[in-house]
Amino acid sequence: MSLLDSHEESSKGYLLGTILLVTFVLGVTGYVGYGHFTKAPEDNKTTLCPAAGPLGHIVVLVDKSDPMTFTQRKSFSVIYRDIVTHVPRGHLLSLYALGEDFMSTAEPLMELCSPGDGSDVSTFDDNPGHRKKTYESRYLKPFMEREDDLVTERPGKASPILEMVQLAGITGFRKHAVAGEKRLVIVSDMVQNTPQLSMYRGVPDYATFGQTAYGVKSRANLQDVKVEFRMLMNTPAIQTERLLDFWKTYIRQSGGRLVLHDPING
Repeated sequence: MSLLDSHEESSKGYLLGTILLVTFVLGVTGYVGYGHFTKAPEDNKTTLCPAAGPLGHIVVLVDKSDPMTFTQRKSFSVIYRDIVTHVPRGHLLSLYALGEDFMSTAEPLMELCSPGDGSDVSTFDDNPGHRKKTYESRYLKPFMEREDDLVTERPGKASPILEMVQLAGITGFRKHAVAGEKRLVIVSDMVQNTPQLSMYRGVPDYATFGQTAYGVKSRANLQDVKVEFRMLMNTPAIQTERLLDFWKTYIRQSGGRLVLHDPING
């Protein structure tokens, strides 16, 4: 091989190496740049909600006006954990524990967005390990520690369930005005017992009740809210289809829709 041929081969090798190096640098730069621009904004450090706000809203309302039986308490523990752990990432969970003096507990006991456990994100656009740690320490653990605050050992003198639902609509859904899915989970025997209406003396037809001053005053704002009843079966003689029809109509007149009726026996 001549000196000229050798020089030409060397030049070709240098040029090829340069092209490969530039291609590699451009590729890495593009990858990093794409990752930078596609990376989701950090969640709010206080609420754990997405920077743009919650993607949906779940309100859990637990009626503390009557104690649960041992069996109901066990069932409630399972239901409560299932609700908390199945809140979609970025959705707000508001927790209410309301008793006979509903005005003293009108604000949520606790509310946070679920940051997700990291199982549905990748290292490319998020940090699964950090998200899982946040989920367990700042979301799941605090909510589970409040479970005992949702139950009572002392029966109350009144069960203002209409007022409880109304407050949940005002201080929950209306306060945050989340554009996404809205869901209300009510854990209660659903037997209203106040001076204005005691269902222990009979469950009225809602069409008639709704026209009374108290019926109009107690109507809630549950526009586009999906409602679930987890009904504590304390007095089956009262908790009949007539009771369920009353509440179905009430929810519908308030703008919502009953999507689940799950009796809790015991």
